[in-house]
Amino acid sequence: DGRLPREAPAPLPGGVSVLALFSDVHGNEQALGRVLADAEAAGATRWVCLGDVAAGGPEPAACLERLHALGGPMVLGNADAELLGPAPAASQDPTTRPFHEIGAWNRTKLTAAHRAFLESFSPTVALALGGGAELLCCHGSPRSYDERLDAWTPEAAVSAWLGGRRADVLACGHTHEPLLRRLGARVLVNPGSVGMPHLAGRNPLWAEYAVVEWGTGGAALTLRR
Repeated sequence: DGRLPREAPAPLPGGVSVLALFSDVHGNEQALGRVLADAEAAGATRWVCLGDVAAGGPEPAACLERLHALGGPMVLGNADAELLGPAPAASQDPTTRPFHEIGAWNRTKLTAAHRAFLESFSPTVALALGGGAELLCCHGSPRSYDERLDAWTPEAAVSAWLGGRRADVLACGHTHEPLLRRLGARVLVNPGSVGMPHLAGRNPLWAEYAVVEWGTGGAALTLRR
């Protein structure tokens, strides 16, 4: 049903840490390569992928293989779960039929090893940033990869979805739209989409992600394009 369990946070290394957050690659390996190169140039030594890696684009296998080779935390997105589930019935709706056809083609490109990697994705990833602060990563919301966190989502709803988790920084994807928002003492960040960004009803020719810097001197969150 998309609901997400809890887990204890794993610590980041001591000192200043630079962490890249990215989401919604959707089978676009060209964009993924640009993001990883830019993140490395920005000093990132750690990263978390917030889900939806392969489905919807021309290079599903290449994206999975590249991320598997890198190693690192992988969050399960709704499109990842759909690839692992039974194939949906063919659509006769001219609006949705192309998406079903792309999804069916994506499935033909996945080997047993690709599927095993997808099955290893975690519903949430929690990281200790230092000083007792916690970064909680999800795809849609802390309780479901199908829910959305937007600029207008009520703060009370976000608190309820957290279910008592502290989550000083809450990172989510799913909407394909970058967002940086204060929620009381908490910060919500959405890095946007690597492979399928949205802008005014179109997909612009850029890739989006975010950088989190955390150290004894303070913290910074940067949205990058």
